[in-house]
Amino acid sequence: MEVSRQEFAKKMPMVKAAIDECDFMAIDTELSVESCYLPFRNLEIGLHRPGTGKRIETRDFRYNEYKEASERFAIIQFGLCTFKWDEPSGRYIAKAFNFPIFPTSFAGGRSQPNRVFHVQAQAFDFLAKQAFDFNKVRTSDSKEGFKSITYPPLPLYNKINAWIESTAQKKLVDKDGINIHATNGYQRRLVYQEVRNKFEGLVAEGRRGYIRVIRLTKEQEVERNKEREEQFKVDCENAVGFRKVIDWISESKKPLVGHNMLLDMCHIIGQFMQPLPDSKEEFKTLAKRLFPIMIDTKHIAISTPEMAEIADGATDLENMRFETSREAFKNPRVDMDWEFPRYLEEKAHEAGYDAYMTGTVFIKMVSFLGKNKELESPIIQPAFSIDLSSAFIIIESRRNPKETVPEVDETETVEPEEEKRQDEVVSADNGGWDTEPDDDVDPNWTIDDEEVYNYGSTWVRLLEDNGEPTPLLASIANKAALVRAAFHYFDFTKEEQGIIKQSNTFVLHLNQQALSDNETATKLLGEFGPFIVEPIGDKVTLVVYERPLADRNVVQQGLTESLKTAVAGGVRVDSVVDYLV
Repeated sequence: MEVSRQEFAKKMPMVKAAIDECDFMAIDTELSVESCYLPFRNLEIGLHRPGTGKRIETRDFRYNEYKEASERFAIIQFGLCTFKWDEPSGRYIAKAFNFPIFPTSFAGGRSQPNRVFHVQAQAFDFLAKQAFDFNKVRTSDSKEGFKSITYPPLPLYNKINAWIESTAQKKLVDKDGINIHATNGYQRRLVYQEVRNKFEGLVAEGRRGYIRVIRLTKEQEVERNKEREEQFKVDCENAVGFRKVIDWISESKKPLVGHNMLLDMCHIIGQFMQPLPDSKEEFKTLAKRLFPIMIDTKHIAISTPEMAEIADGATDLENMRFETSREAFKNPRVDMDWEFPRYLEEKAHEAGYDAYMTGTVFIKMVSFLGKNKELESPIIQPAFSIDLSSAFIIIESRRNPKETVPEVDETETVEPEEEKRQDEVVSADNGGWDTEPDDDVDPNWTIDDEEVYNYGSTWVRLLEDNGEPTPLLASIANKAALVRAAFHYFDFTKEEQGIIKQSNTFVLHLNQQALSDNETATKLLGEFGPFIVEPIGDKVTLVVYERPLADRNVVQQGLTESLKTAVAGGVRVDSVVDYLV
């Protein structure tokens, strides 16, 4: 469902109700910058600084990179999709919302200056190829679309100052005001703005064909200030705008799903909640407090052996949607709510549709993993099974479990023709369905709301009765996938543990501070190529090479020998391949 600025207030109750009733939510963002890694260029597209030129980066660098990107670029489209288990139909019902986002200026710029942000040409070129409608983004703030209009400055000051001086000298002029003629909307806006900002005690009022600048009496000024205060309150309410949706998501404390979501979370928090803190540790605490259960489907695809084998390295959202559409992932069934027909057809790279895909991939992967893991508290709780040949019996027994079958008066006689008709209605040949002629059907007849076809798929338990994640969900929650790093994921709750087991990584049994303070040791590390240093605990440091200039054993032996002279007593060096055994 598209939620434009014009319909925002009208549709907010529907958005709030969907968040309140759902089991979990998925989000996606489209940015004014493209954040994809192009291996052949060895750089991160979309970040305002060029990076270090390395194929790998430290966690601190990556966070600072994303922090600065969130300050300079903006979300221009936000997708939210809620998912609710519907037991009568045995499926999840999705409600997807697509919000065009554009920074507001408090209803025309009356209360604060416009926000300035960067736009990356490559990002807009990519979105344009995906049929992205930029006018919807712009009209989320005004109706003019993307336009760039410049007009020459209007000579206001001399004219108004001359009038003020004439009235002070009591010359024969219009002492009540002065008329300003503006030829277009831009000039009219400029008159209102400049009179308000530059001339205390004066006010501009629109008239037919001109603008009247007048001096207010004390009584009028008091009344006008009162009106401004009331308008300011309205402006504040309008300016909060989409922030309400983010607040509702945060307050719900429900599982929030994204795909490759670290950059998304930086932008969401930085753009709508508060400025991002300087350190990644503070950011982790803030993000976990605002969104207690974050799940990254890319992390699931990378970190769980079952999904990693299926994905085979292709963990982009489109491929994961394809893989989870196979027979092994048929449960649970996910359908779009009938009031949300926008995404019955694919609209890839529209944020609302991508959020729908992300949530669908998530629930199918978790269901699949639950079936393949023998947990003490199984994640899969089956809905009631159904035999299609006796569908009505099962549905009726669930709908009215306490009703008793009325007793039949055996003395009541049934006419032969009537008895035959009844036999035809419930005979085994027609499966128990009514086969009476359509002529006898009431034209006003509608299906009973409770008589819903059940797809027989399974409900996935995500939270325990106390609101805490189930063991399986807890094992994958609050971890976001990392690329070009020493770790598989960014952990929102603690120090990262998922070290990537690769031959270019070595373990120095020396704390990072001691290593950083030793210029000789750092220089020796560089003899085997560009590298990054990551601490793991207080006594051990990872050294990860972009492309080691020698075999793993040669590098290990060379570092061990070289560091003997640089560090008193030497440093023990292990290959991470051996360290993680």
